[in-house]
Amino acid sequence: MGRFNTFPDGQKATPIDFPAQSAIKSQFYMQLVQQNERKVSTYWARLLFSGNATPPTTIESVKDIINTVRANEDMIAYIPESEVTEGVKVVFKVASN
Repeated sequence: MGRFNTFPDGQKATPIDFPAQSAIKSQFYMQLVQQNERKVSTYWARLLFSGNATPPTTIESVKDIINTVRANEDMIAYIPESEVTEGVKVVFKVASN
């Protein structure tokens, strides 16, 4: 949500997001911050306008997100738990409702 831009070790953190109106994006934000996608988009628009943060990069598919994160150690993303493989490092799990 733009509050932090580094990992705990100080390394830059670049978030990746799913496209607007994707089911996984809606579910993620509702579980993480209890806000629907419209409210999250409004939040990002305010931060972008104020110059305080830039919204996450958008990538279309889980496969492309995994490949991008693997190739860029500064990137972080969310994916469905069912898509987690041995080569994916899980740093946080959002509880399912």
